[in-house]
Amino acid sequence: MSNDPRRPDVVVVLFDDMGYSDLGCYGSTIRTPTIDRLAAEGLRYSRFDVTPLCSPTRAALLTGRNPHAVGMGTIVQFASGDPGYTGSVPATAAMLPLMLKDAGYASGLFGKWHLSPNAASGPGGPYDEWPLARGFDRFFGFLAGRVHQFRPELVQDNAFVDVAAYGGRHVSELIVDEAARWIADHRYARPDDPYFAMISFGAVHSPHQAPDDYLKRYRGAFQHGWDEERGRRFERQREMGVIPVDTALPESDPSIPAWESLADDEREVAERLMEAYAAHLEHADAELGRLLDAIEARGSDRETLVVIMSDNGATNAGGSLGTLSEEAVLNDAPEGTVQVDPDSIGTGRYYNQYPAGWGQASNTPFRRYKHTVHVGGTRSPLIVAGAPVARHGAIDHTRSFVTDIAPTILELAGIEAPVTVRGVDQMPLHGRSFAATFADGEPLGDRPPQYFEVAGHRAMLADGWKAVTFHKPGEDFELDRWELYNLDEDPAETTDLSAQHPEKLDTLIQLWNEHADANLVFPLASRGKSQLFTDRPARTRWTFVPGMTPVPQAAAPEISGHDFSIDVDLSPVERPHQGVFMAMGDGFGGVSLYVRDGRLTFALSALEAVTSVSLPDGAHLGARHVRAMVTLSDDDSATITLASDLADAPATTRVSWVPRLRFFMGTAQCGRDQGDSVVPAYAGPFPYSGSILRATVEIHPRIRSAERSEAMLHGLMDE
Repeated sequence: MSNDPRRPDVVVVLFDDMGYSDLGCYGSTIRTPTIDRLAAEGLRYSRFDVTPLCSPTRAALLTGRNPHAVGMGTIVQFASGDPGYTGSVPATAAMLPLMLKDAGYASGLFGKWHLSPNAASGPGGPYDEWPLARGFDRFFGFLAGRVHQFRPELVQDNAFVDVAAYGGRHVSELIVDEAARWIADHRYARPDDPYFAMISFGAVHSPHQAPDDYLKRYRGAFQHGWDEERGRRFERQREMGVIPVDTALPESDPSIPAWESLADDEREVAERLMEAYAAHLEHADAELGRLLDAIEARGSDRETLVVIMSDNGATNAGGSLGTLSEEAVLNDAPEGTVQVDPDSIGTGRYYNQYPAGWGQASNTPFRRYKHTVHVGGTRSPLIVAGAPVARHGAIDHTRSFVTDIAPTILELAGIEAPVTVRGVDQMPLHGRSFAATFADGEPLGDRPPQYFEVAGHRAMLADGWKAVTFHKPGEDFELDRWELYNLDEDPAETTDLSAQHPEKLDTLIQLWNEHADANLVFPLASRGKSQLFTDRPARTRWTFVPGMTPVPQAAAPEISGHDFSIDVDLSPVERPHQGVFMAMGDGFGGVSLYVRDGRLTFALSALEAVTSVSLPDGAHLGARHVRAMVTLSDDDSATITLASDLADAPATTRVSWVPRLRFFMGTAQCGRDQGDSVVPAYAGPFPYSGSILRATVEIHPRIRSAERSEAMLHGLMDE
């Protein structure tokens, strides 16, 4: 059966944090000619929903089951251990590549994974929650939720690769290179067997970065501001038919300032941030075009299906004015911490994120954003194209959910959802196939009810009606106010009908409770950024040796929010020796312990603001042990200390502010730094020229007073 040409090759393209209106064929002025062409050749869907977070959507996409039912009710970093939030997909929910593999398909994943717990995201694994263990034959991409687009921490199959070998090229280009190569290799070796390729772009998650020529294309393109941009997209959407012509545009989010109220310098930065986003998206579209051209050029007798979607709606994570670092927003960094250079936005210097006003425009015409279960967080464009699709250029209004993708692909491949996989009994699929919409415009009938939950926000969608809450972190869930919308008449959720139809609302709330209970949603919790900090971490000590693979941030020592020390044991230091003993981070933040020009120095970078302390010239000579420490204060400042076994006294200095959450991006490594060095005092990798035995990083949690812990957590939960 494997050589049956009716079993299509399948290419699923997953964008990240892309709003409903961001593609040209859904109303945007951002240039996406490849995707627009596919839309003209195939189908656009106007009522396709996903979860409002990446890990849950990816789990639902790949398993065909509801996210909580497979332990992925939130992103893996926020996993709590409760049954619906384990952060680990069980073997009873085999993923699509494994189901396809047993029917003769080859499968490859290229790009973002984000389904491995942090503890299992380092070079040493364990690998049982990496893509190959879940059925993919080939993986090239990144395990984390986001990466620097020009300096990604990349994995091929089960091993990290040296990103320096790729010459600073954009990650979208690298994953397309590898996907095209794998498809060509597959067709050469197994010409009669179909393949499933998942292209999971880092675009357009922050940081928004693109090659210079793409950035230049958008200079001045958004001078009209986000209010006008939203209105223009809304009118184009009505003309195109991707929203009903009588759709009402909701009032603007009151937290977003009017464009004209911004100061000139604020508008300049806001424009550049959106220019970088647009360039990032157009570049990804061009890379997708390059992949499809390569597939076509190699030829095949087999049909190909292409599916394009986003993992959630656009975000408001950049705040009212945008940010040059999400860590600055995450940590409530003091104003002016990051030095602004508008010409560097999008180039790779910053971890930039656009203002919420642009996120609202991206989600046109819907309310709210990623992380919420209003339509702005859950509605995604969906395009299907290729030989299996007989309708060309049509817009389909079938209501569908991300769990429907897997059963649709299985149906086209002629595969029944397996009852057992590799000897493990399987839970049933929760989605339904919508393959019938490819052939004609006959409606499938309304989809079965679908629940939503993330971070305590709840929603129930049934028979065209939707009940929904917006949960404020820290408040009692019983105090949440349920809203009610008739989405058939009011797709943008503008008119709350809860007072007019209390019985309908009660019915949907009861239905939500039933579905939540069946899908392991309880217990409810906010499960937000406060979980990035743990008062009593399970692990407090990590040992590094020279030559180890650099450890990515997700699996690196959890120094954020804790006192910590770095102890280095080495052969006696001699006068000629110089280089890095231990470094964690990159040019935008981290710590480095190094010798240069005869001085031993410990430096801390907090969003490019570098504070360092050094021993006197030559005081380190002959040392066999060096210790650096960071000791936090309650006022967000810290003291850094440097000592050796030979120094008469330690050297100390004060740092006015350090991040408490996600202290650094980049990697942790012993005996060298990476190409983008933590501090500008040296050029990476600056390897140490002497002999290091080991470096030990240890965090020293302090049991805080109940009042201090409560205040800290409330600050973190102010999301």
